[in-house]
Amino acid sequence: MILNSRLILALDVLSRDRGLHLASTLKDRVDYIKVGYPLILAAGLSVVGEIASVAPVIADLKIADIPSTNTLICEEVLEAGAAGIIAHAFVGRDSLSACVEVAHEGGALVFAVTEMSHPGAEELIPRG
Repeated sequence: MILNSRLILALDVLSRDRGLHLASTLKDRVDYIKVGYPLILAAGLSVVGEIASVAPVIADLKIADIPSTNTLICEEVLEAGAAGIIAHAFVGRDSLSACVEVAHEGGALVFAVTEMSHPGAEELIPRG
């Protein structure tokens, strides 16, 4: 169902019902639906699969841990139905590679965060 619209819906809601309604309503206008911690924590991991039954899901978890923990996180969210994951790159090649390996096995995508856009990001991760 990839439309090649280059649009990703950021599904930043806390309600399973609202999330499913928005996903169903907008699925024909976007390539992916991005689901993050707020909705997953509010509605449970199963919401990933529910939304994935409507449109491809990218799990915006900004994964940033040691390789073994990253592997476990990726396995769970991809098994739940995500077609892609978002992980931080600052944790190093080994941690990011753990995500890529799991995603590769499942035919999923990995998006690596290399820079944050909010003003406070430069305090601890200088640009340049």
